Amino acid sequence: MSSFVEYIIVGQGLAGTHVALELLRRRKSILIIDNNNPASASRVASGLYNPITGKRLVKTWMADVFFKDIETFYQRLENQLNASFLNPLPLYIPFLSIKEQNDWESKLHEESYIPYIDKILFTSSHEQIHSPFGGMMLKKTGFLDTKTFLNSAKKYFQEHKSIREEVFEDYFLKITKKKINYKDVTAEYLILCRGEQELEGTIFPKIPIIPVKGELLTTKLNCHFHTIVNRGCFLIPQKENICKIGTTYEWENRTHTPTLQAQKTILQNLAKFYKGTIEIIDHTVGIRPTVPDRRPILGNHIHYKNMYILNGLGTKGVSIAPYCAHVLIDNIILNIPIPNELNVQRYV
Repeated sequence: MSSFVEYIIVGQGLAGTHVALELLRRRKSILIIDNNNPASASRVASGLYNPITGKRLVKTWMADVFFKDIETFYQRLENQLNASFLNPLPLYIPFLSIKEQNDWESKLHEESYIPYIDKILFTSSHEQIHSPFGGMMLKKTGFLDTKTFLNSAKKYFQEHKSIREEVFEDYFLKITKKKINYKDVTAEYLILCRGEQELEGTIFPKIPIIPVKGELLTTKLNCHFHTIVNRGCFLIPQKENICKIGTTYEWENRTHTPTLQAQKTILQNLAKFYKGTIEIIDHTVGIRPTVPDRRPILGNHIHYKNMYILNGLGTKGVSIAPYCAHVLIDNIILNIPIPNELNVQRYV
């Protein structure tokens, strides 16, 4: 016997979860189909959110939109999902030269940076951090425990009888201009949020998803940190002396097997600012979905206007997924145009 929902969502990573929560907020009926992959990029991600990034330390794309209410947004979700997964923490960036110190001291009172720079330090923020030129302490930073977030959201979807654990197979999809049929389910719309697994699909074959392997170490240090440290690699304190350290970017080797080379690279980058001892507890891998212009992909299929995609969140899913989900659902329900720089049609 066939059942009906308004939306089928494929994938329950960060993208699919935010799409599902946005639709439920608007009182729409949904069914999530997810293969429950414990090694998905969203589940093993560091969850770091940070408005000033990169080797050149620039304000990240659309930071004023993404970071305006990011912590308030996830706090509301903690209440809704009855779970704790948001960890706001200051983030320390060591300076590499006196010039860099002077440049950022001059930006301290610039209107565009006031929301993000807490203070400039002229000595190191921690006795175990080598930072002879000082650094800056950022605000509106922290990390999301993505595994807890996704698990609590899954429990919420299960309570609403709106998730099914299985592999979505394109072969069983039957599409017309007015409805979507998948096995025993009929829907008005289909939204694909399956990350790098989209490469194995047949629905959006021209989308240039680039899988990028990232590796992450869970470590025990000989001291405790109360801030995130980020320069060349990140150090994210978890509990007691446990920290997550990463990450790497690998375009050729796309297996889910951790590598000694990645471990070596992470430890070499860490040694540039951390001078204490380290014990490796765990080593995980995620395959991130990126695109050539480093912008998310969202919008509808060129031939079927009831079939949509949200993908390409890369390393910044925690900060950009809520906005992208909101924009996509506004487009579907209210016909509000998707900005050109995000629209899937730029690649079709």
